[in-house]
Amino acid sequence: MASCGTCDITGLFSIEYTGIISVNMSTSTEITLTATNVILTGPTTGTISMSAYPYTPGQDRLLGVSCPSSARAELKWIQKYDCFNNKMHFFPAWGGAASVSGDPISGVRLEREVVTYQSMNADASSGPASPYFYSNQTDGFNLIYTGRPIAINSGRPQSYNILSNVLPANTKLYLSSFDISIEPPLRSVVNYNFVFSFDLT
Repeated sequence: MASCGTCDITGLFSIEYTGIISVNMSTSTEITLTATNVILTGPTTGTISMSAYPYTPGQDRLLGVSCPSSARAELKWIQKYDCFNNKMHFFPAWGGAASVSGDPISGVRLEREVVTYQSMNADASSGPASPYFYSNQTDGFNLIYTGRPIAINSGRPQSYNILSNVLPANTKLYLSSFDISIEPPLRSVVNYNFVFSFDLT
């Protein structure tokens, strides 16, 4: 029987934040075999995706909206590898796009609005009598989210020191995308995607 390493129930998984639904990590190391049979190793890089509830028990789980609403942002990072010190550097590339759609979401603000237009949402998976919605979508830059579990400002890219009990010491995570979606009467969900690199030598 194959070993799965450390195995436990997710309810006992230790993390710095509450309301976490799921955390998934994917990593790989750059490895090259030369013509003379020499193995060269580069950086170990990875991604972490995290989903969570953006509210605490007793709070408005729809964050003030009555129609399907969402917000999202992308943050771009230039990755440069220092082969002498075996270290990957992340530099923010300004201009990551952001958008908001539907009703105003509590704790969400698009700082720089560029264009607004009509969008729509239709889903017949629950039957032909399911409602469909028209809403306004605004595209721009610099999405600010002040809610839980992690506040973000896409106009000011930064590193995050989370999952310190899982990742090697001093590993920093860089937010690459963020989105929050609300489908009344269901709960709202917020998603984060991070990129990172660590040294295993």
